Amino acid sequence: PKVFDDLFVNMVQAGEIGGVLDTILNRLAIYMEKAMKLKSKVKGAMVYPIAISGVAGIVVVILLWKVIPVFEKMFLDMGAGSLPGLTQMVMTLSRGFVGNIHLIFGGFFAIGFGYAMTMRSRRGKRIVHALLLRLPMIGAVRSLDQHALTKILIEPKNSLVKQYQKFFELEDVELEF
Repeated sequence: PKVFDDLFVNMVQAGEIGGVLDTILNRLAIYMEKAMKLKSKVKGAMVYPIAISGVAGIVVVILLWKVIPVFEKMFLDMGAGSLPGLTQMVMTLSRGFVGNIHLIFGGFFAIGFGYAMTMRSRRGKRIVHALLLRLPMIGAVRSLDQHALTKILIEPKNSLVKQYQKFFELEDVELEF
């Protein structure tokens, strides 16, 4: 029961009832293969942006932590008067980062640890996944997934709907979708 999701189990049951189990299993197999290929392509495509984002984050941390304080000290030693507003803003950001670095890294650690602990329980996974599905892009992917599964059910040739029409001898009745 934990290997297959409810939709898969329900489609198999519907295929058994409609007498088209072989067709449904073939369609589900094709769907699962395509879904796995797509998932691997998406993961492969996300490696580069994630790596670039990680490197950029590390560079920003190093700049704020080590480089900007050196420039600030250099400007003070030179006796530079009033610095441009953007420069003052970056230096203030750097001082805030250096002064609170233990809180910042502690916060990131706490968020990561909390996420890991939440994902260990079934209820936690449901909450996290429900929140993720409310995000704009992920919600759109979910609707595409539903479209693909609907296509499996209502494909014109030998669809479950056609099989039910034959089973209940409703060939005169036309179903519209």
